[in-house]
Amino acid sequence: MVDGWFVPSMPDMNQRNPFMEKYLIQNSIWWIEFVGLEGIRQDTWPYPDKNMMATWTKQVLTEYPDFNIVGEEWTMNPAIVSYWQKGKVNSDGYKCYLPSLMDFPLQNAVSSGLRNNENWDDGLIQIYESLANDFLYPDPDNLVIFPDNHDMSRFFVQVGEDVDLLKWGLPCF
Repeated sequence: MVDGWFVPSMPDMNQRNPFMEKYLIQNSIWWIEFVGLEGIRQDTWPYPDKNMMATWTKQVLTEYPDFNIVGEEWTMNPAIVSYWQKGKVNSDGYKCYLPSLMDFPLQNAVSSGLRNNENWDDGLIQIYESLANDFLYPDPDNLVIFPDNHDMSRFFVQVGEDVDLLKWGLPCF
């Protein structure tokens, strides 16, 4: 996905072009100032050029230190999600400035953990194991936890439309 399109109808911009990089940073800062935004949820975080996104994030947060940016890295592996969080020491030397990420691993663990029968690696142990991996994040308290989003079925549907499971699951979020 480095040089490809996310989907055929959504071409990537050449973010390695210094003029495009500068434009995107200036445009973001202008919109933040003009509208008075306090944060951005950045969709499909790993698809754009990661070095440009690090520069973009750093410059936006330099201009607005109290601003929050939440990245969407839709994978169930917390080792991959944590790669993008500010403060993570990555083996490849990549340094990201993204303060927050959506906690897809926890969302998935709660949904499937409530639905699955209890055994050694299914059921409530899935929720426990997801939470136990929070040590991978530099700032686990700055993850966005959520029951569902616009790209998935509502949580009630995910737990088989079982009212009891809904009641069990919602306090997790």
